[in-house]
Amino acid sequence: MDHMHIPIVAVVLVWLLLLHTATPSFAEISCPNFYMEKGHTKTISCTSDAAVVDFYWYKGVTSQQSPILNLDSRGRGGTEYGGEHFQINLNGSMIITNAKVEHESYYTFLGYFKDGNFSISTFLVNITVTPNPPCLVISGCKPCEACNLSVSRKSGSLVCSVSGSRPSLPLNWITTSHVGISFIKYQQNEETDATTDTWSTSVLLEYEITKPCGVKEEFHCEAEDNFHILQSNAALVEIKNDLCRDDGFASPTGRNIAVICAVLLILFVVIIVSYLITRRYARSGQKGT
Repeated sequence: MDHMHIPIVAVVLVWLLLLHTATPSFAEISCPNFYMEKGHTKTISCTSDAAVVDFYWYKGVTSQQSPILNLDSRGRGGTEYGGEHFQINLNGSMIITNAKVEHESYYTFLGYFKDGNFSISTFLVNITVTPNPPCLVISGCKPCEACNLSVSRKSGSLVCSVSGSRPSLPLNWITTSHVGISFIKYQQNEETDATTDTWSTSVLLEYEITKPCGVKEEFHCEAEDNFHILQSNAALVEIKNDLCRDDGFASPTGRNIAVICAVLLILFVVIIVSYLITRRYARSGQKGT
């Protein structure tokens, strides 16, 4: 009797296995958010738990409208199909060509599975613009390079900026030791260019040096670049004044030594000229007697 049940059990197990491997009714589609550079082309596709047979793409957060692209048993179509900016591949993925700012939007993808069930996913496409230069610019420094500034004044300012980016890139100054230096003013600024739909941002840092010598401070300007449109989201500038002697006073720098030498040279010339003039008058007086 037990031997008669073995084929039945085997059939049941095979049936359960086939049922498990078939398209599940709870299959889901997932579409991440995308970003792409203005004027570029990007292929957008989603992932799913099962094979999708019919593809429908919508601009917006709802599928209760005509799709801009579709691929089903009737072929390819949609309100934007065959146009300049939207295409659909034979695998159902959407292509955005020569992206414009107006293409930045939420999109919805609806996919049907073999068993007739479907899943919907909404995602965001961001259009980015890389600034020129494609890095943070610090006043007094070459763009896209680390910078060292030697200062002689007791106060000064630093401006970190980025021009013509999309989206806006918030900037912040980050400092290290704060020894021998204090901060007077910290101001962020943002301007919008309506013509290019880009932003220019900057951050101002005014400082005051409180030690006569030996100050060495690193300033890091950092951008919140979530879309990685910059070559680097940070820039470094190091500010220092004269070195200190053992007595605590500033050691003469190369510039100061040059000034001292120039002054001594002028004094030497004045002394020589005065000597020659005095000697000439002395000789003139001897001839007169």
